[in-house]
Amino acid sequence: MMASIYKELLPVEFNEEEKRCALVMALINSQGKLTNKELCNILGLNARFVQRIRKRLEVDKENPRAIIKRKEKEIEDQRKARDENFISKVESEISRDPSMSIASLARKFDVDRKTMSRCISEDLRCKSYRLQTGQFLSEKMREKRLNKSKKLLNKLKKPKEPNMIWFFSDEKNFCQDQKFNRQNNRWIAMRPQDVPRVMQTKFPATVMVFEVISSEGHVMPPHIFEAGLRVTSEIYLTVMKEVVLPWIKKVAKDRPWVWQQDSAPCHVSKKSLEWLAENCYDFISKDIWPPSSPDLNPMDYFFWGVLEARTNRSAHPTKTALINTIRKEAMAIPKPQILAATARFRSRVEAVIEANGSYIE
Repeated sequence: MMASIYKELLPVEFNEEEKRCALVMALINSQGKLTNKELCNILGLNARFVQRIRKRLEVDKENPRAIIKRKEKEIEDQRKARDENFISKVESEISRDPSMSIASLARKFDVDRKTMSRCISEDLRCKSYRLQTGQFLSEKMREKRLNKSKKLLNKLKKPKEPNMIWFFSDEKNFCQDQKFNRQNNRWIAMRPQDVPRVMQTKFPATVMVFEVISSEGHVMPPHIFEAGLRVTSEIYLTVMKEVVLPWIKKVAKDRPWVWQQDSAPCHVSKKSLEWLAENCYDFISKDIWPPSSPDLNPMDYFFWGVLEARTNRSAHPTKTALINTIRKEAMAIPKPQILAATARFRSRVEAVIEANGSYIE
């Protein structure tokens, strides 16, 4: 009921003070029950703006007029720069070069960084995002991804048996050093000298892990390959026979199941494919699984990232310590998270088809 009242305000063009007034009124009248997201949708406001006003109102409940009326200096500094002409010029500059940082734009237009940030977020309704890396896809590769995704979707729609369990697999190298992001990992301190260093070893030890998860949320105890081992078809099949298949039979029991793997040479050799055909209830052949598709495998788009974040939040003094942590953290990932990730598998296949074989993230 409360939300429907404020929806009538959407067609109105607010100035800055009217935005504050509408928001403060909505917060007071709803007794703070409307969420930030609801207020953004109802009033068409920026999320950071809503959060800032809500916090100020919580601190100074007795003086809402002071919150509605901006400080004179703030008004003068912001309004002087952010007129229609200024916003238009910033928009043109961003269209010309979207890679410019907010700091660079602020210097170019000779304004405060905060003013430029507000212009981009509040006036242009944009946000500065980090660039994403991805594997290059040629036109031929996109076509292969599209065609095989269609075959894969058809298999999902028409399974060999109803209610089949899917088992997703992959390998990954883990390093003993702490993993950190120079931009996102911060440390609040008074002096630079108080910030601890993230120490890196000159020649860090690494281990290769083979892992399997199921569409029912099961996680196989990680298999660690020996150091320096090159995974051939023989080694792959040994792991499948001695480690993976016994675990799958224990988990699946009498239910039908599907084995998923990527198209690594040791996976799709003649010997490997013959063994899979004889020993798997069903499996995804190289003619069906799309090439270069980490965006389709739950191991890539979910599991490895979560496991690495848990495993490498700190450095490991020895290789043994790293292995022990991998084994512990892999089995500690909550089942509901795995279920949610594997449940997105089909929708991702459909998204690749809709994107004509291009990457979806």
